[in-house]
Amino acid sequence: MTCDKGLGLYVFGPVLHNALTVVGRGWEHIAKTGPMYQKSGAWRLRGRNMLSIRIDDDLELKSLEEAHAEELFALIEQNREYLREWLPWVDDNTSFEDSKKFIESSLGQSASGIWYNGSLVGVIGYGTVDRLNRKASIGYWLGASFQDRGLMTKACRAVVEHSFTELGMNRIEIHCAAENKRSRAIPEKLGFVQEGTIQQGQWLYYHFVDLVVYGMLASEWKDSDAEM
Repeated sequence: MTCDKGLGLYVFGPVLHNALTVVGRGWEHIAKTGPMYQKSGAWRLRGRNMLSIRIDDDLELKSLEEAHAEELFALIEQNREYLREWLPWVDDNTSFEDSKKFIESSLGQSASGIWYNGSLVGVIGYGTVDRLNRKASIGYWLGASFQDRGLMTKACRAVVEHSFTELGMNRIEIHCAAENKRSRAIPEKLGFVQEGTIQQGQWLYYHFVDLVVYGMLASEWKDSDAEM
């Protein structure tokens, strides 16, 4: 259940609070051997595969670094009750040190902060990457006061585009809690196909929730982009 609220990227819950899972020879290998990987241009991987994308004048994706821990924790604190509705890690993130540990676990992986007008407003990134089968899952979350501005749709579109054109992925998945309408709206706006439901696919604070699976293929993304 990727979610547009929360801290980590629990892609099968809300969004990357867990470390990136790579199946195959590793994320670094994917980035350097994707059929359309480029070292220069607007799309780039800084350091060890840390994603940095300038989307427009106001919106940017930047890799999370230890220096961002205080700002990240402040964002969680401001949105704790809001985030807790769909994110299972919120109760475990209760201090600056917890946010710092999350960032440390994400270094060298692809968890990026979402910056709007210079402020950190959310997180987006990859939850699992299967190099052998050229597929990955995306997770995301956004602070409450930044909803309904199209920020997450833009951020997710940028990451999906990057996945297909730069990393050579063939398939991207997004999993959302069935009742999380805000989160589900993102893949639906981007033209993802609703492929099915995983019954009781996630444990969320003393109860299970169903997960809706959305998928997009590189060929479908190319076709939909051509129609826009």
